[in-house]
Amino acid sequence: MPNIIFPRVTPGLTRSIFLFGLQLYPEDEARGRFLDSFQAAAWGHFLSSPASFNITVEARFAAWLASAPKLDNADVNSRIQKGKMAGFMLHFILNCSVVPDLLRYASVSAACRIVERAWPGKRGFKRDTIKRFTWDLYEPVAHLWAAWYAWRVELERLPGSVIGPEEPDVAEFLSLAETFRIAGEQWSHENGPSILDSTKTWKASEADTAPHKTSYAFKGAIHQDFIDLARAS
Repeated sequence: MPNIIFPRVTPGLTRSIFLFGLQLYPEDEARGRFLDSFQAAAWGHFLSSPASFNITVEARFAAWLASAPKLDNADVNSRIQKGKMAGFMLHFILNCSVVPDLLRYASVSAACRIVERAWPGKRGFKRDTIKRFTWDLYEPVAHLWAAWYAWRVELERLPGSVIGPEEPDVAEFLSLAETFRIAGEQWSHENGPSILDSTKTWKASEADTAPHKTSYAFKGAIHQDFIDLARAS
Protein backbone atom coordinates (compact mmCIF):
# COMPACT_ATOMS: atom_id res chain seq x y z
CA MET A 1 0.00 0.00 0.00
CA PRO A 2 1.22 3.57 -0.60
CA ASN A 3 2.35 5.44 2.49
CA ILE A 4 1.38 9.02 3.32
CA ILE A 5 4.67 10.94 3.41
CA PHE A 6 4.32 14.58 4.34
CA PRO A 7 6.59 17.06 2.52
CA ARG A 8 8.58 19.76 4.24
CA VAL A 9 6.18 22.34 5.59
CA THR A 10 6.36 25.72 3.84
CA PRO A 11 4.11 28.80 3.81
CA GLY A 12 1.11 27.74 1.76
CA LEU A 13 1.83 24.02 2.18
CA THR A 14 0.91 22.81 5.65
CA ARG A 15 0.29 19.19 6.58
CA SER A 16 -3.46 19.85 6.49
CA ILE A 17 -3.29 21.26 2.98
CA PHE A 18 -1.18 18.35 1.75
CA LEU A 19 -3.66 15.89 3.27
CA PHE A 20 -6.58 17.75 1.69
CA GLY A 21 -4.79 17.55 -1.66
CA LEU A 22 -4.39 13.79 -1.19
CA GLN A 23 -8.09 13.42 -0.40
CA LEU A 24 -9.05 15.36 -3.52
CA TYR A 25 -6.44 13.91 -5.87
CA PRO A 26 -5.40 10.34 -5.04
CA GLU A 27 -3.44 10.33 -8.32
CA ASP A 28 0.06 11.80 -7.96
CA GLU A 29 0.34 14.01 -11.07
CA ALA A 30 -3.01 15.74 -10.58
CA ARG A 31 -2.30 16.24 -6.89
CA GLY A 32 1.03 17.90 -7.72
CA ARG A 33 -0.72 20.39 -10.00
CA PHE A 34 -3.34 21.11 -7.35
CA LEU A 35 -0.77 21.73 -4.60
CA ASP A 36 1.23 24.04 -6.88
CA SER A 37 -1.88 26.02 -7.75
CA PHE A 38 -2.98 26.16 -4.12
CA GLN A 39 0.40 27.41 -2.93
CA ALA A 40 0.56 29.98 -5.72
CA ALA A 41 -2.91 31.24 -4.87
CA ALA A 42 -2.02 31.46 -1.17
CA TRP A 43 1.19 33.37 -1.91
CA GLY A 44 -0.57 35.64 -4.39
CA HIS A 45 -3.22 36.48 -1.83
CA PHE A 46 -0.61 37.18 0.85
CA LEU A 47 1.59 39.34 -1.36
CA SER A 48 -1.37 41.47 -2.40
CA SER A 49 -2.57 41.99 1.17
CA PRO A 50 -1.51 44.70 3.65
CA ALA A 51 0.03 41.98 5.82
CA SER A 52 2.82 41.56 3.28
CA PHE A 53 4.15 45.07 4.01
CA ASN A 54 4.93 45.36 0.28
CA ILE A 55 7.80 42.90 0.49
CA THR A 56 9.58 42.03 -2.73
CA VAL A 57 10.36 38.53 -3.94
CA GLU A 58 13.13 37.12 -6.06
CA ALA A 59 12.61 37.14 -9.81
CA ARG A 60 12.70 33.34 -9.96
CA PHE A 61 9.92 33.09 -7.37
CA ALA A 62 7.89 35.76 -9.13
CA ALA A 63 8.22 33.81 -12.37
CA TRP A 64 7.01 30.66 -10.64
CA LEU A 65 3.98 32.51 -9.29
CA ALA A 66 3.16 33.83 -12.75
CA SER A 67 3.47 30.45 -14.44
CA ALA A 68 1.83 28.29 -11.75
CA PRO A 69 -1.45 26.61 -12.73
CA LYS A 70 -4.61 28.33 -11.58
CA LEU A 71 -6.98 26.70 -9.14
CA ASP A 72 -9.84 24.97 -10.93
CA ASN A 73 -12.59 25.65 -8.42
CA ALA A 74 -15.20 23.72 -10.39
CA ASP A 75 -13.00 20.61 -10.40
CA VAL A 76 -12.19 21.00 -6.70
CA ASN A 77 -15.88 21.29 -5.80
CA SER A 78 -16.73 18.26 -7.93
CA ARG A 79 -14.02 16.22 -6.24
CA ILE A 80 -15.13 17.29 -2.78
CA GLN A 81 -18.61 16.03 -3.60
CA LYS A 82 -17.28 12.68 -4.86
CA GLY A 83 -14.89 12.30 -1.94
CA LYS A 84 -17.66 12.92 0.58
CA MET A 85 -19.79 10.39 -1.26
CA ALA A 86 -17.05 7.73 -1.11
CA GLY A 87 -16.57 8.45 2.59
CA PHE A 88 -20.28 8.10 3.25
CA MET A 89 -20.31 4.80 1.36
CA LEU A 90 -17.43 3.31 3.37
CA HIS A 91 -18.93 4.57 6.63
CA PHE A 92 -22.29 3.02 5.69
CA ILE A 93 -20.76 -0.32 4.66
CA LEU A 94 -18.68 -0.74 7.81
CA ASN A 95 -21.51 0.23 10.14
CA CYS A 96 -23.86 -2.18 8.36
CA SER A 97 -21.23 -4.92 8.79
CA VAL A 98 -21.73 -4.97 12.57
CA VAL A 99 -25.54 -5.19 12.53
CA PRO A 100 -26.84 -8.70 11.70
CA ASP A 101 -30.05 -7.35 10.17
CA LEU A 102 -28.05 -5.02 7.89
CA LEU A 103 -25.24 -7.36 6.83
CA ARG A 104 -26.69 -7.83 3.37
CA TYR A 105 -26.25 -4.09 2.73
CA ALA A 106 -22.57 -4.03 3.75
CA SER A 107 -21.29 -3.92 0.17
CA VAL A 108 -20.19 -1.38 -2.42
CA SER A 109 -23.05 -2.31 -4.73
CA ALA A 110 -25.63 -1.71 -1.98
CA ALA A 111 -24.00 1.63 -1.10
CA CYS A 112 -24.13 2.65 -4.77
CA ARG A 113 -27.84 1.85 -4.89
CA ILE A 114 -28.47 3.99 -1.81
CA VAL A 115 -26.65 6.98 -3.30
CA GLU A 116 -28.65 6.55 -6.51
CA ARG A 117 -31.93 6.49 -4.56
CA ALA A 118 -30.93 9.40 -2.33
CA TRP A 119 -30.45 11.66 -5.37
CA PRO A 120 -32.97 10.35 -7.94
CA GLY A 121 -32.61 11.77 -11.41
CA LYS A 122 -29.40 13.66 -10.64
CA ARG A 123 -26.90 13.49 -13.49
CA GLY A 124 -24.01 11.11 -12.82
CA PHE A 125 -25.77 9.41 -9.91
CA LYS A 126 -26.65 6.10 -11.53
CA ARG A 127 -25.24 3.15 -9.62
CA ASP A 128 -22.82 2.06 -12.39
CA THR A 129 -21.57 5.64 -12.78
CA ILE A 130 -21.15 6.02 -9.02
CA LYS A 131 -19.09 2.83 -8.87
CA ARG A 132 -16.87 3.76 -11.80
CA PHE A 133 -16.34 7.49 -11.33
CA THR A 134 -16.67 7.90 -7.58
CA TRP A 135 -15.91 4.72 -5.65
CA ASP A 136 -13.20 3.33 -7.93
CA LEU A 137 -11.44 6.70 -8.09
CA TYR A 138 -11.67 7.50 -4.38
CA GLU A 139 -11.34 4.03 -2.87
CA PRO A 140 -7.63 4.69 -2.02
CA VAL A 141 -8.67 7.63 0.18
CA ALA A 142 -12.23 6.62 1.13
CA HIS A 143 -11.10 6.02 4.73
CA LEU A 144 -9.95 9.65 4.96
CA TRP A 145 -13.33 10.88 3.77
CA ALA A 146 -15.11 8.38 6.06
CA ALA A 147 -13.18 9.85 8.99
CA TRP A 148 -14.34 13.31 7.93
CA TYR A 149 -17.93 12.04 7.76
CA ALA A 150 -17.71 10.47 11.21
CA TRP A 151 -16.22 13.62 12.68
CA ARG A 152 -18.51 16.18 11.08
CA VAL A 153 -21.79 14.34 10.46
CA GLU A 154 -22.05 11.39 12.81
CA LEU A 155 -20.87 13.32 15.88
CA GLU A 156 -24.37 14.37 16.98
CA ARG A 157 -25.41 10.72 17.17
CA LEU A 158 -22.46 9.57 19.27
CA PRO A 159 -23.07 10.86 22.82
CA GLY A 160 -20.10 10.14 25.04
CA SER A 161 -17.76 9.55 22.13
CA VAL A 162 -14.14 10.61 22.40
CA ILE A 163 -14.66 12.47 19.14
CA GLY A 164 -15.16 16.11 20.07
CA PRO A 165 -16.97 18.89 18.22
CA GLU A 166 -13.77 20.84 17.56
CA GLU A 167 -11.78 20.37 14.38
CA PRO A 168 -9.31 17.49 14.69
CA ASP A 169 -5.63 18.06 14.31
CA VAL A 170 -3.86 16.03 11.66
CA ALA A 171 -2.69 13.29 14.02
CA GLU A 172 -6.16 12.82 15.53
CA PHE A 173 -7.76 12.82 12.10
CA LEU A 174 -5.31 10.24 10.74
CA SER A 175 -5.82 8.05 13.79
CA LEU A 176 -9.55 7.97 13.09
CA ALA A 177 -8.94 7.40 9.37
CA GLU A 178 -6.68 4.44 10.17
CA THR A 179 -9.56 2.85 12.07
CA PHE A 180 -11.64 2.99 8.90
CA ARG A 181 -8.76 1.82 6.70
CA ILE A 182 -8.00 -1.25 8.78
CA ALA A 183 -11.67 -2.20 9.07
CA GLY A 184 -12.19 -1.70 5.34
CA GLU A 185 -9.23 -3.87 4.44
CA GLN A 186 -10.49 -6.62 6.74
CA TRP A 187 -14.17 -6.62 5.75
CA SER A 188 -15.44 -8.51 2.74
CA HIS A 189 -19.05 -9.08 1.73
CA GLU A 190 -20.16 -12.69 1.28
CA ASN A 191 -16.60 -14.00 0.75
CA GLY A 192 -15.88 -11.40 -1.92
CA PRO A 193 -12.78 -9.19 -2.05
CA SER A 194 -12.06 -6.77 0.78
CA ILE A 195 -14.00 -3.51 0.60
CA LEU A 196 -10.68 -1.63 0.50
CA ASP A 197 -7.75 -2.94 -1.54
CA SER A 198 -4.73 -2.85 0.77
CA THR A 199 -2.38 -2.49 -2.20
CA LYS A 200 -3.99 0.84 -3.17
CA THR A 201 -5.14 2.41 0.09
CA TRP A 202 -3.05 5.26 1.48
CA LYS A 203 -1.68 4.41 4.90
CA ALA A 204 -0.56 6.81 7.63
CA SER A 205 2.61 6.03 9.55
CA GLU A 206 2.39 5.28 13.24
CA ALA A 207 4.54 8.32 13.91
CA ASP A 208 1.94 10.56 12.26
CA THR A 209 -0.95 9.17 14.34
CA ALA A 210 0.76 8.74 17.74
CA PRO A 211 0.11 9.61 20.49
CA HIS A 212 -3.51 10.14 19.42
CA LYS A 213 -5.55 6.96 19.52
CA THR A 214 -9.23 6.81 18.74
CA SER A 215 -11.68 4.54 20.53
CA TYR A 216 -14.18 4.86 17.69
CA ALA A 217 -16.20 1.68 17.28
CA PHE A 218 -18.57 0.67 14.52
CA LYS A 219 -21.97 0.45 16.18
CA GLY A 220 -24.39 0.62 13.29
CA ALA A 221 -24.56 4.42 13.54
CA ILE A 222 -26.59 4.97 10.38
CA HIS A 223 -29.33 7.50 9.82
CA GLN A 224 -32.71 5.79 9.59
CA ASP A 225 -33.37 7.41 6.19
CA PHE A 226 -30.43 5.53 4.67
CA ILE A 227 -31.53 2.25 6.26
CA ASP A 228 -34.97 2.76 4.73
CA LEU A 229 -33.39 3.42 1.33
CA ALA A 230 -31.32 0.25 1.66
CA ARG A 231 -34.35 -1.86 2.46
CA ALA A 232 -36.27 -0.36 -0.43
CA SER A 233 -33.50 -0.99 -2.98
